[in-house]
Amino acid sequence: MGYSIELSLGRCRCDNLSSLKELIVEKGHNLDCDNIYYFHEVERIKKKLIHYNIICANFNEENIENLALFINFLKKLKGVHIEAIYEDDITYRLIHASSLYLKKLDKEFVKIFKSQKENDKENHKKNKNNKSNRKRSYSDTDYIILSQLLNLRPLISSSQ
Repeated sequence: MGYSIELSLGRCRCDNLSSLKELIVEKGHNLDCDNIYYFHEVERIKKKLIHYNIICANFNEENIENLALFINFLKKLKGVHIEAIYEDDITYRLIHASSLYLKKLDKEFVKIFKSQKENDKENHKKNKNNKSNRKRSYSDTDYIILSQLLNLRPLISSSQ
């Protein structure tokens, strides 16, 4: 079992794009990423072709702190957008998705994802003052990932 993160690279000049890819791949390898690769997608919207450069990195569950450090590193890079973070086990469990990523998914899946997020927010609001009855929405590993993504609190120092 592990976690995967998908990134899209903004529209840069080709020389900047290749050096940005190399920088991200090198950082992934330094943080013991299991697998990191990139690919190119082309989409036609009306009469215009849109090119997407996507990097996908996979981290083992034992390296969850390294994934959090990788997220922190990516957030500092200009032109890099975190599209999705998901648990890649027997079943696919989406933890975070950008609005662009959600637009490309199946509409029923998006409804389920959004309703789960709303339920998590409502449970948190209802149980905010009642600490004994508070329900936990995320696992420990999910919380580590989301805390780095949403700047909740620094669980891990970014000294690497």
